[in-house]
Amino acid sequence: MSSFVNLSRNDKTHWFLYTLTFILPWVIMFLGATICVIAFQVFFIEYAANFTPTTLEFLVIFPTFTLSFITLICCIKYFHKRKILSIFTARTKFDWNRVGFAMMVYIGVMIAFIPIGLIIHDTENVHWNFNTASFIPLMIMVFLFIPLQATFEEIFDRGFFLQILGKWFDSKILIIIIQALFFASGHLLNPITTIELIIIFCLGITLGIIAIFDNGLELAIGYHIINNFCAFLIISKDGNSLLLDKNITDIIDLIMFIITQVIILFIFAKKYHWKLK
Repeated sequence: MSSFVNLSRNDKTHWFLYTLTFILPWVIMFLGATICVIAFQVFFIEYAANFTPTTLEFLVIFPTFTLSFITLICCIKYFHKRKILSIFTARTKFDWNRVGFAMMVYIGVMIAFIPIGLIIHDTENVHWNFNTASFIPLMIMVFLFIPLQATFEEIFDRGFFLQILGKWFDSKILIIIIQALFFASGHLLNPITTIELIIIFCLGITLGIIAIFDNGLELAIGYHIINNFCAFLIISKDGNSLLLDKNITDIIDLIMFIITQVIILFIFAKKYHWKLK
């Protein structure tokens, strides 16, 4: 089997088309989001009070990931003349079993560690936040849009961009670090703390390791989808999740996050017999 990270080494596409592929999905997303915001303000502004800020974000912003996903796929197919499968996996077909396994592993680890985190945290800052009127619409939006949003981020960051790095560098460690920095930089416009940014960087490291050593994105996609489900639906520092924790991004969370990543990577490596060379 060919190495996933090196699948674009024989791609002779002109640098200008590479640049277009890099930029177009985000331009389309920005234009789509702008149109959605204007349309909402013109036609639906009187209904805004019926939605929480998080649900409004999903309604207005997240559907544009569909446009970006389609744009990236078209660029790979028509600019680079490559098989679409090549930015998903080096296998001969997409392995849905890996996606499901990654989801089950992540859910299992979270079931074990969320109670531990709640015990360690100052419980005065943690409270039950369930509200049917706000949670159900959010849950519907999450299940509709997060799978595509997470998949787009994976095929762009750890598919297209990772394979560009594979053309330039031979060091897997360097490739993993650069793509993790790129992944973290994409979240800088969000209102996040330093600890949150470090956690996102560590998440990028984990996903980069998975993509390279598992020779595809199936595990990374399953992992990323459930990670985002948890971030929006289970516990957060604001929003409509089941639990709110105002101190969710302190150093304890960083340490626990790193521990969970090591456990998940160990399980994946053992299950799929990774060759760590």
